[in-house]
Amino acid sequence: MSISNTVLKTILAMKQHPKVYLRGDLSYCTVEAYLNGYLTALGQSYSIDLEKTIKLWFQKKVNEKTSCAFTTHVENYYGNRTEEDRINTLIDLVAEFFQEKPEWYQQGFTPECNGSNNQL
Repeated sequence: MSISNTVLKTILAMKQHPKVYLRGDLSYCTVEAYLNGYLTALGQSYSIDLEKTIKLWFQKKVNEKTSCAFTTHVENYYGNRTEEDRINTLIDLVAEFFQEKPEWYQQGFTPECNGSNNQL
């Protein structure tokens, strides 16, 4: 199983069984904190800034630039939705990234996401 499939499996399992992965009340903040830690550790394991890579991917997806972190951008972008919907959307977006970009961990992969410029 590829690393992308393993990560995707973990993300989807967290969505299906959040209490296995998260302590306390299920809130956007707890999911955000878990994902930020998970993505940071994962990126460090492959010597890449995975949060920046996902952030640039999301900015291109919604055609909106921001200086805030990916998870904060998602929360702000979908702020009119219920908390449960924002949580599901955040998890779905992370899963979508790993489905669309299975090469994220390979040397030479850049956060440009198919040739867009790399500015923040």
